[in-house]
Amino acid sequence: MSENKPFNRFVVWVGIVGSLASIVGLGWAYWDTRLPKRELSIIVVSKNFLLSRPLEREFKLSYRGQPVDNVATFLVEIRNTGRHPIRRDDFESPLEFWAQGVNQVVSSEEVKSIPNDISLSTEFKQNKVFVDPLLLNPQDMVQFSITALCDHLCNKKSSVDLNLESARIAGISNIDFDNKSIQEDNRAWLILLAIGIGSLMLYSFLSSSHIYMFLPAILQRLPESSAIRNLIIWSMRDN
Repeated sequence: MSENKPFNRFVVWVGIVGSLASIVGLGWAYWDTRLPKRELSIIVVSKNFLLSRPLEREFKLSYRGQPVDNVATFLVEIRNTGRHPIRRDDFESPLEFWAQGVNQVVSSEEVKSIPNDISLSTEFKQNKVFVDPLLLNPQDMVQFSITALCDHLCNKKSSVDLNLESARIAGISNIDFDNKSIQEDNRAWLILLAIGIGSLMLYSFLSSSHIYMFLPAILQRLPESSAIRNLIIWSMRDN
């Protein structure tokens, strides 16, 4: 090993990797934040039943004079997770939801919105719910509830679900529809930036001639078959 050669191959490669990772990460970050993005997320926040299975035989429910076994409720959230407004004119038709495993939807109403001046209009027919087009600015959110009648078998949660049946919005090819999860923006460039900055800091440390004072002790602590040990020895050889 040569003490007169502080910039060895290993250090140079660390610097190259750090520089490339930082450049790519910064470029990716700029592109990701500047790229026009239209995205709508729909989340089924919760699904509940009025009566638990043990209590179904203990209570008698009725709706408009007709006996009912149980009542299912859904809480749905619609959020603009993109960077551009979604206007009413962007909707080709209302959003259509299908309540699977229920007999009849009997209610659908707005629960909460951010900002609070969002007006949501819904209609329901049999086991379907229709949400009229609405204006959603970036990060605007509206929640609404759906109440449906069902029989005693619906308390098996796997048999009752809410599905997005139809949705066509200009500029959005795929609507994120999920249960209890919100798709977050891609932040992989943060990892790349961290690798780049970490590599550049390591490069700055290794490029100092003082590091060679500690190499013998470092090599002694590493197993002889260690890949890191062999890489350090290889990198410190003179060309």
